Amino acid sequence: MNGKTALPVKAWKAEYAKLTAERETLNRRYLALKGEVKEAEQIRRRVYNILRQEQRE
Repeated sequence: MNGKTALPVKAWKAEYAKLTAERETLNRRYLALKGEVKEAEQIRRRVYNILRQEQRE
């Protein structure tokens, strides 16, 4: 502990608050990207189905 006798609780609490806020931000970003990927997959499937139908005709 570098010669200190007390635990750095204040610093730990500050770091915990910072990391919690960062986690929440990343989680929101993840959920937004997850929705975008789902939408892109749906579009890809639709295009694939259209191309497959055109090949049959």
